[in-house]
Amino acid sequence: MSADLTLTVLKAISNPIRKSIIQSLSDGTLGFSEIMRASRLNPNYDTGPFVYHLSSLIDLNIIEKCDGGYELTEFGGKIAEFISTVERESSFLLGSPRSNLGGEKGKMKEIESKWLTDEEFLTGEYGIILGGPYPKSERDIPELSKWMESLPTVKFFEAPGFKTYVLGFEKDGKKLGCMRVRFTIGAISARFAKSEEDKKKTRGLAFIQLVWVVGKILKEVGEARASAMKKMMVEFEEIAKEHNIETIVFEDLLADDKEAVDILKGLGYERVFTRYYMRKTGIV
Repeated sequence: MSADLTLTVLKAISNPIRKSIIQSLSDGTLGFSEIMRASRLNPNYDTGPFVYHLSSLIDLNIIEKCDGGYELTEFGGKIAEFISTVERESSFLLGSPRSNLGGEKGKMKEIESKWLTDEEFLTGEYGIILGGPYPKSERDIPELSKWMESLPTVKFFEAPGFKTYVLGFEKDGKKLGCMRVRFTIGAISARFAKSEEDKKKTRGLAFIQLVWVVGKILKEVGEARASAMKKMMVEFEEIAKEHNIETIVFEDLLADDKEAVDILKGLGYERVFTRYYMRKTGIV
């Protein structure tokens, strides 16, 4: 696509009505009136402008007429994905995290944690979480190594060379959830380092692979998901400080989980890199 055509398309989708029309068709085919309602337009007053903008999108091959009404073309589908990506990235990079997540209940003293054994983990009361890698390193931090060796590991679905640590959380004696963690001792990975000097440092790193909150318990203990997750993260940070863990990485966080993203941003976490989760269907 030439630069002029690119600018034409960008100008087209910058209009809020055309943008809402494209987004309304992201989930499938809609009729004329259905698109107007989805775009929050009034048929009594907005039909003229709507027809104009709809025709513009058809001329650009973003939308096409079909038996059931209107639908996105293949190109239109890419445009809808582009809009969604821009909105998500703008929210992440330019937006401010919501303050006071969890309200006034966010005092950390209400939550307790402990490292779970196989028996405790397999009851399922803290949630169901599976294995995680334990990369070995020639470098060492004796105090951290000794502490890690003292922790119980969860062997459920554990493969050779893999160790899984699960930290369970409780409130008022009720199982609030758990966190799956793996540890690394050594030089920080290049993708997490901010300088050449940073790469040479020996440190303890913790990789949080998942935080699981037991939904049915939240109301019983007077917590919202956001406040519970925030307390879990803060509790783990305190543990990290006590045991010479210098860096915490939250792995595989879903970009669509805006609540979790806001919590981490509010606690000072920053995004390291973007990963594409891709699939191919219809092979057979």
